[in-house]
This record gives sequence, structure tokens and C-alpha cells, in this order.
Amino acid sequence: ICCIVLNTSPDQLTGAAFCHQISSRSPSFNFPFCYRCSGLFFGVFFGFLTSFISGTPKKLFSRSVLIALFISLLLYLADILNSSKFPAFHLYPETVGLRFLSAYPLGFFMAKLFSDIITHLFLKKTQTQSRGAFVSILLFSACWGLSYLMIFTGSYTLSILSRAMLSLSAVFFLSSLYAVLFKCFSLWRNGSDRSVFSYLIGSSCALIQTALFGFIHLKYLPFEKIF
Repeated sequence: ICCIVLNTSPDQLTGAAFCHQISSRSPSFNFPFCYRCSGLFFGVFFGFLTSFISGTPKKLFSRSVLIALFISLLLYLADILNSSKFPAFHLYPETVGLRFLSAYPLGFFMAKLFSDIITHLFLKKTQTQSRGAFVSILLFSACWGLSYLMIFTGSYTLSILSRAMLSLSAVFFLSSLYAVLFKCFSLWRNGSDRSVFSYLIGSSCALIQTALFGFIHLKYLPFEKIF
């Protein structure tokens, strides 16, 4: 309904719910995500995808994932500060490629962390053995390079594919956040195990939020004129 009212596409509406969509900071072909958000949600997409390939650690919170997540957050914040208007934080020449690359690790390791939480809460596969650090690093690097090529080759076909991947990963990640919250609330209130219900409610809330935030952005918040 929002897409019909605004005369826009679902990926544009989804992107508007998560990103400022300033064209000068975004890929070509009227892309719905800026370079930094593209890197973040490509990381989320491949983080979830590779979690099914590399396996789930026996511990809920893997120390290596937590350390990598912390380092990724520092890298992400450092690039934001570097591209800000504060001269004291200008550490290196700003480029759109670095915007993309600095955001990817944060999305990747956030997805790895949440995939472990989802597996333990909903699937109960707590004894799956991970395939090792070498495989994880190889998958991380390969997907990092692949996502970079998909954005920066300038191919319209890859642009269409990227739109779908980024939109799905953004909504899926938000659905996972809501689902985990509802699952924990359900276990805290009455101890019941209502996994399917929690994820259905989480997905519904994520779709409603995406539609609402995207509509407000596109209808009332022209960030292109503000910044």
C-alpha cells in the first residue's frame, strides 16, 4: 500500500527505512542504499549465509566473534568520524570504497552473533562443531570481495541482484531482533517455548516498522535537501 501511495518500489521503501539514500553517497542506478549501508547489509547477508556453511560453535557467545565484532565496531566508528565535519578526526583520505569496506565487517559479525543466538534459541543445535578459523576467514574474505565487486563493477544486472539481497537482509535482520526479544519475553513470563509464534510476530513487527519508517522518510524527510 505504501509503495502504491508513494509510487515507488519495495526495495526503495525498504532502503528508506534504514538509510538516508543521499544519491551522492550511493551507488548508481538510483540505488536504495548508500555505500556504507550497502557494506553493512551485505555483511549481514553473508554473515547469516556463511553461518550455515561454517557451522555453529558449541558456546552461545564465541570469544572470537565477540572480539571481531568489537574491532569491527571501532573500524566502523573510525570511518564515520573520518568522514565527519570535524577536522581533528580526519585520519585518511575519504573514499566511497572505504565507506563500503569499513561497514562490511560490522554487519558480518553482527549476523554471525545473531545467527548463533537464533540457532540456540529456535533450532536448539547447540552441539554443532565449527569448521575452523581458516574456513571462516576464507569465507569472510571471499564474500567481502564478492560484495565489493557487485557494488563497484557498475553492472545494472548486479545492481538489481544487490537490491534484492540488501533489502532481504535488512528486513531479515530486523525480524531476527524482534523474534529474539519476543522469545526472551515469552521465556521470562511463562517459560513457554513458542518459537514459531515469536518469529511470526517478529517478522510482522519488522515489516510494519519498515513500511512505516520508509513511508515517513520518503514522504516527509528529504535528506537530500537537508544534508
